[in-house]
Amino acid sequence: MKVFSKILLIAIVLSFTSCNSENFYIIPFKRYIVPQNGMYPSMPPKSTFWVKRKLFIKLENILRGDIIVFYHKENDMIYDFIWRVIGIPGDKVRIEGTSVYINNQLLKHNQKEETADQIIFLEKGFNTDYLVAYDKEPKSTQRIDMDIIVPSEHFFLLGDNRDNAMDSRFKGFVPFSNVIGIKM
Repeated sequence: MKVFSKILLIAIVLSFTSCNSENFYIIPFKRYIVPQNGMYPSMPPKSTFWVKRKLFIKLENILRGDIIVFYHKENDMIYDFIWRVIGIPGDKVRIEGTSVYINNQLLKHNQKEETADQIIFLEKGFNTDYLVAYDKEPKSTQRIDMDIIVPSEHFFLLGDNRDNAMDSRFKGFVPFSNVIGIKM
């Protein structure tokens, strides 16, 4: 009987976590599928991952290098996005071409491989290392130089597919209030 109860409990938890409704915040985790290539090469399209929901995290739990899911309203529609945290509240972020500086410290990256169209680097973040991709021949609108300070209770996010991600360089800072959860 105990085995049946455990199986039933697991089935209920999994059914709630696979629901698309945000009404099931009682369950601390939710499964997501990466819809596009903005997080390539770290998370190619159709990658599956689990998120610890916002109700169970605090602003200070989100660190540079973490991957978060957040919502963004555009044309009266709400969309979920998945990007990497580069700047936390109070950080100075400077981008010059493929160089990213956080509080005047360069995020170093070493070339790992090349594809027909991209160069893939291992970027050394503050608390984690991850892969990023840059196009060999980027369009002039893909790379934006900037020098900003992240406001209180906001994040500056970048996609790992740096020349093919509509991230904070284009959409602005993401408020903590829009965060859905953090990748586990």
